[in-house]
Amino acid sequence: MSFRDVVLEGVRPAEVEALSRLCTDPDYRPDSALLRRLTAKDWVESYGDAHLVTLQGRTLVQAR
Repeated sequence: MSFRDVVLEGVRPAEVEALSRLCTDPDYRPDSALLRRLTAKDWVESYGDAHLVTLQGRTLVQAR
């Protein structure tokens, strides 16, 4: 699967759950494969060990 395919792929329940947990639990660390998908879709930005949910990611969580 190419980078572009990941971005165009639909929202998975596990991704929304991970975004929700990132918003509420500062100690939560998603597994590396899930984190790569969230980052590829521009729903999360990572700075070192910190993972920040972007505006697009927050929109998904709030729509849930």
